[in-house]
Amino acid sequence: MGLGWRAIFLVNLPVALLVVLFGIPLLKETRAQDPRKLDLVGMALSMVTLGALIVPLIEGREAGWPLWSWLSLIACWDRCRRHSAGGSSAHPPRSPPSCSFGFGQGVGLPTLMRMVTGRVAPALSGMIAGIASSTLQLSTALSVALIGGIFYTVLEARSDPAAITKAFIVAILCIAGFLAAGVGLSITLARRRPRIAGG
Repeated sequence: MGLGWRAIFLVNLPVALLVVLFGIPLLKETRAQDPRKLDLVGMALSMVTLGALIVPLIEGREAGWPLWSWLSLIACWDRCRRHSAGGSSAHPPRSPPSCSFGFGQGVGLPTLMRMVTGRVAPALSGMIAGIASSTLQLSTALSVALIGGIFYTVLEARSDPAAITKAFIVAILCIAGFLAAGVGLSITLARRRPRIAGG
């Protein structure tokens, strides 16, 4: 079909099929005792806000950062500020720190991926992307186990807010340390002379 290396993604089809066949009948439905009503207006505003952030970041530089791109980013910032102050039924007020951490990863990971994939020949970009993706998945699984272990070790058997806060802070500091180490390694990699494979 002319897919080339992209055909590897077809491996997801049987996995998805197994999930549909066995997951739906076996997983029991759970409901909250006091469910919140879905805030459709809030969800729509969230999608608009996300678009106001992504579109100028993608198209702004190519267009020379016109006025509309800055106005869009300012509107997105204002919406996030209002959200963090008041919150909504769709997103609780305490979610922005987690969103900020995710946004930081969203900015950092593509940069690191570009640094890695940019050091190989274009003909090998599919292979290196697969290796990088596998490494990312393995490191994610290991980090969940490692950071989770640190969190529950610090938490011990306590469940009071102070103990949870302390364990969360320690876990976040560990994550920050690992990210700093990654930044250091990335800077070292960037300073080295590129070695283009296959070229």
